[in-house]
Amino acid sequence: MSSGKWGILSNKLLFCERFTAYLRHNKYFSIILKFKHMKRLFLFAAAAFVVLSASAQPGGGGFQRQTPEQRVAAIHAKLDSAFKLPAEDLAKIDTALTVLYKKQDERMKEIFASGERPDRETMQAERKKYTDAREEILKAMLTEEQYAIWRDTIEPSMRPQRPQGGGGFPGGGNN
Repeated sequence: MSSGKWGILSNKLLFCERFTAYLRHNKYFSIILKFKHMKRLFLFAAAAFVVLSASAQPGGGGFQRQTPEQRVAAIHAKLDSAFKLPAEDLAKIDTALTVLYKKQDERMKEIFASGERPDRETMQAERKKYTDAREEILKAMLTEEQYAIWRDTIEPSMRPQRPQGGGGFPGGGNN
């Protein structure tokens, strides 16, 4: 073997080449290598999934307003499954709520058409007006017992759920 600085380096390289060749042909180590590659592939796929799912989230807090028809369909399904109302009663409720929600959407478009953001009190007053109208429609079509179940159980379950903590990330965002 050669001596000196380069001789030691070439000896180490030769040892590394022989050792890795031995390991590649070793049955047990080749299985470990395969698992190692599978683990890397899995971690890469998981990281790609996290990145893609985060980029697919809509802006503005992830909340997208439903159409009037979608809101009516959700209420229709809840009322039908909870109370088994006659079809004509459900049709009346659907029609009344569709008209109400379309008026609400038009009013919201008018409010936001000015280009500046309305204050919180104005928005709460508008929402309350339409929520009260919806409650009057349901109160007129349901019995007192049914309306109590609606008010106490069904309606709270239909409110949009907001993420806990700050920024919508698990564990809060105050770190």
